[in-house]
Amino acid sequence: MEKLLYVSLVFTILMIFMKPSGRSQAVGTPLKLKVHFDESGDCLTNIEKTVIQQVMSTQVKEVATILEKLPDSVIIEVQIIDRDLGTVDGVTGWTNEHLPTGKIVALISAVYPGGALQAAKDGMKTFIFHEFHHLMRGWSIHQNEYAQGIDNAIINEGLAVVFAEDYTGIRHEANAYSDEAEQWVEEILRLPKDANYNHWVSGKHPDGRTYIGYRAGNYVIRKAMQKSGKSILELSNLSPVEIYELAGFKNE
Repeated sequence: MEKLLYVSLVFTILMIFMKPSGRSQAVGTPLKLKVHFDESGDCLTNIEKTVIQQVMSTQVKEVATILEKLPDSVIIEVQIIDRDLGTVDGVTGWTNEHLPTGKIVALISAVYPGGALQAAKDGMKTFIFHEFHHLMRGWSIHQNEYAQGIDNAIINEGLAVVFAEDYTGIRHEANAYSDEAEQWVEEILRLPKDANYNHWVSGKHPDGRTYIGYRAGNYVIRKAMQKSGKSILELSNLSPVEIYELAGFKNE
């Protein structure tokens, strides 16, 4: 199949659908999604790019009927990488900005079984639900609305993990917690505000533990839900301090 002759391709999808009442946007406001493949996407055919774009469009339309306070437009930059992302079904990434336009980077594994196209089919829903929760929460790299600290990070990541798990039905072992989770949370609450993010949240700790923040955050959110009877959407409107209190932790 014919490949694109230029460096990147931009898909602009204008998805018009009625949003439920109570959203910050007016009912019927169109959500504009732009999907941009950088030069790493040259390894894909036009058809593969179109399918990936359609998968994203479907997931974005679904999550936007659930979450409030999303931006009116979102740009997703897609990068194809030669990295094993099997623990997250082939897709990972991050949210750079949430206002006035949401800006997300999606990394899709070319070495995932079945290639990048299969990775998008398997892993995109969880990724979209997770990152769009960050958009709603104001948890983005360049426009973060929360004070520095691993304590705040694990709440925002935990909320996104639980939201994605509960609304997609997909769970990843990398986010699972063990019986030690309570001790991990207490440990995190004693950390200095400038503690290493990679060690404590998104990477490997020197002692061998991995993804501590995601696992501990998952635990705190689920404990708060159990003790309070509140849903994940109700918790998503609360501050980290309020959520810790509901879960039975003291964080001042």
